[in-house]
Amino acid sequence: MLQVMLQNTQPLRVWEKIEILVGEGAEMGKYMSRIEDFINNGILITQPEFVEGRTLLREGVSVTVRVTRDDAAYQFFSTVKQVSKHNKKFLILSPPKNIQRVQRRLFVRVDMSDRVLYTNLAPVLDDVKNAENLKWQETNSLDISGGGMLLRLQDEVKVRDLLLLQIGYFKESELPGYMVGLCKRTCKKNNKLCAGLEFVRSDQIDRYLSRKQQKALPAVIRDFDYKAQDKLVNLIFHKQIELRQKGLL
Repeated sequence: MLQVMLQNTQPLRVWEKIEILVGEGAEMGKYMSRIEDFINNGILITQPEFVEGRTLLREGVSVTVRVTRDDAAYQFFSTVKQVSKHNKKFLILSPPKNIQRVQRRLFVRVDMSDRVLYTNLAPVLDDVKNAENLKWQETNSLDISGGGMLLRLQDEVKVRDLLLLQIGYFKESELPGYMVGLCKRTCKKNNKLCAGLEFVRSDQIDRYLSRKQQKALPAVIRDFDYKAQDKLVNLIFHKQIELRQKGLL
């Protein structure tokens, strides 16, 4: 049975989520899939779900397959094959080539002071019944990207604490009204305590919150998925262009 070893981390696993990239540049197509099984001639995958782009995924095309882990992203090159069995069609990725460890996803980051309401879920997570009863702190962001933000704190927050967020910029941009942010670091800026937050996407939220805990929070926290994140990345990108045109960058 084929086993795919990634550099400095665990091998690929059955049912692990993968990102399939086909084509290049602005035309590149992006698909999401999962690993169903490892077979001698490759990796059996679920029917890929289209995310964005203009290049179609088809048999015989060369693709880049990306796997995101907590420490980094890993990618390899493969070819899509289609096989038929018992009147059903299956997609198989050929054995991986040139497995690489790549940097974590990099996002354009811009300085942006925006109104944010937050509440630290760490002390109350097991007792929270309704988000409306939570104690909210009003503050502002210092910068923002598609992956997270630097937030000025009004109370104590520790690394790995979860914050429930209401971000003014998100509401204006028709992005989810509530977000969950994971504190990755704390620091001081201009003698003010700040937290570097990583936005928690819908596919990651089960790592941090049980189903019971999620039900006690606004359901919209699960709306920040890959598509919403890509929309935010594009908004930030155009914001950066706007600031450059104004001579502010």
